[in-house]
Amino acid sequence: MVGRKRFSSRLFRFMGVDLNCGCPSKTVNGNGGGASLLKQPETIYQATKAMRGAVPADLPVSVKVRLGWDCSSYCHEMPML
Repeated sequence: MVGRKRFSSRLFRFMGVDLNCGCPSKTVNGNGGGASLLKQPETIYQATKAMRGAVPADLPVSVKVRLGWDCSSYCHEMPML
């Protein structure tokens, strides 16, 4: 997802990097992205960790989430990020 290259916030003028785990699109979720990632908290953690390591320390990294995927929500695991 992140690749091996490091990003330069000065070169591209990024304000931050966001992992969107809130997209409700059936197409996105059907391919394992968006809100379907809420069913895999460890994957979100690993992706966020890789993102943090790939960008400069002064560039914010955030994760957009929904309250949960279904009634037996996974949101209680999100604070670990």
